[in-house]
Amino acid sequence: MNEYNFDSKIERKYSDSIKWDSSVINALGGNPDADPFWLADMDFSPPPAVSEALKTRIAHTVFGYPANSSQVTTAFRSWLKIRHNWQVPEETITLSPGLLTGIASAIQILSKKGDGIVVQTPAYNPFFTIIEKNGRTITRNPLLQQGRRFLIDFQNLENALADPLNTLLLLCSPHNPAGRVWNHADLTAIANLCEKYQVAVISDEIHADLTYPGIIHTPFSSIAGEVISVTFMAPSKTFNIAGEKIAFSIIPDPSIRSQYQYFLESMSLSHPGIFAPVAALAAYKHGFSWLNALLAYLRKNLDLIDTFFGKYIPEMELIVPEASFIAFIDCTKLLPLLKKKNLTRFFSKEAGVLFHAGSWFGPEGSNFVRINFGTQTSALKDALKRIRKAVDILRDQEKLFQ
Repeated sequence: MNEYNFDSKIERKYSDSIKWDSSVINALGGNPDADPFWLADMDFSPPPAVSEALKTRIAHTVFGYPANSSQVTTAFRSWLKIRHNWQVPEETITLSPGLLTGIASAIQILSKKGDGIVVQTPAYNPFFTIIEKNGRTITRNPLLQQGRRFLIDFQNLENALADPLNTLLLLCSPHNPAGRVWNHADLTAIANLCEKYQVAVISDEIHADLTYPGIIHTPFSSIAGEVISVTFMAPSKTFNIAGEKIAFSIIPDPSIRSQYQYFLESMSLSHPGIFAPVAALAAYKHGFSWLNALLAYLRKNLDLIDTFFGKYIPEMELIVPEASFIAFIDCTKLLPLLKKKNLTRFFSKEAGVLFHAGSWFGPEGSNFVRINFGTQTSALKDALKRIRKAVDILRDQEKLFQ
């Protein structure tokens, strides 16, 4: 565990990072100097083997067309067996240049223009964009908040799936931003409903590898039964290589898989770039111990946030995630102190901390902000202190007017 130093700060301000770009930070929060805790990429170097593999490839100095990607597919299959106890036939796996590209392509195959696509909200904003720009309509299945966790509203879900206009469910597990890893019972219930109403499922499982110890991630396609399903995974979040666009689809049905592959080829999307497979191969072959160390570090950061809010800022309540390095924070109790001030801009301007606005995930997230705690503990501690100071000032102002 001590082999990896996640405490080491890496300067990212001038590295062409959208997360750290001052103009973007200013546009989102009104303070170009705010520290970014918004976008979902971490401030850590990837596993050393990834960097070394890329250095070796670059040192060759010739970057022609790459050969087939069977090696990375084999490594991914081995990873699925080790990490998720899931044995997947090689022929069911297809590469795509990025997970969102894959989802958009699957939507084209599994639905037609005008169809409704069910999404459990709050949800990752690009889901909305992809659905609408592909001529489909969004059918919301709002999650139910129960204390500090979210649950699926199965009655509402069944009502949505029973509507013949809704032909597809876009599932997110682990869920972003709710942080839930839907358990076997949840997924089985979803599969039963989708089979009953003949609704296909696209499952975004990009955060699956980041599930915390004691929590079991179940890939949807592994329990889908007769339901048409496409499960997407990628190394991007797991190993912090989001800029390298590569994703894997698992499509058990051969006819759907053939249609999906044909669509990718028709759009010239069937071949990843030269460096993404190199990074993915090294990550899946040599990144296991790094990931375990990362999860231990993230767990400590998460506990720090939870303890700090509980002790100093009870108006901010952490929705404790079961996976990943992002978490929703319920600010409902803080809103009366803000006097209608914008949540995101308040934290950005008054505390110098840029969160992701909860409203970005739909109106169901309007009382929330999302924090990316995949950063150095020292930076997180500093941010929490500034947030506490800003909220203390709010409390003092409230007392003056009482």
